[in-house]
Amino acid sequence: MMDDLNFLLDDLVRTVPYTKCAVLLSVDGIKTHWSGTSADDADILAAMSSGMISLAHQVGAKFGGHQDSGVRQVITELSGLYLFVTAAAGGTVLAVLAGREVNTGAISFEMTKLCKRVPTRIATPTRQRPASGSGIR
Repeated sequence: MMDDLNFLLDDLVRTVPYTKCAVLLSVDGIKTHWSGTSADDADILAAMSSGMISLAHQVGAKFGGHQDSGVRQVITELSGLYLFVTAAAGGTVLAVLAGREVNTGAISFEMTKLCKRVPTRIATPTRQRPASGSGIR
């Protein structure tokens, strides 16, 4: 499964011109798969992307009128690049960095297609608290 997901991220980075890297992460900011960047940079991008999607959820919950914030994608436009952060599937987030020349519609489409293509394979299982008395804290 891991190789399949890495292949899909590699394909995403190759398919859309000017795409720099892609990172699949848990909502709490732990990278699970990445392409086009180092492991250290994937860690940093995962942490930042987790914060962005969390903030968007809070904005939606506070000002969206209902508990389900309905966050689909957060796009950050910088002077030299874009950062796309998409709620993928069950506790998983997909983050993609792309140059300013990228076709934003194409990258959003490819990200959505990837998330819909393999939702059960990219979902991050919910972490369970250890049972009381297990000695694990």
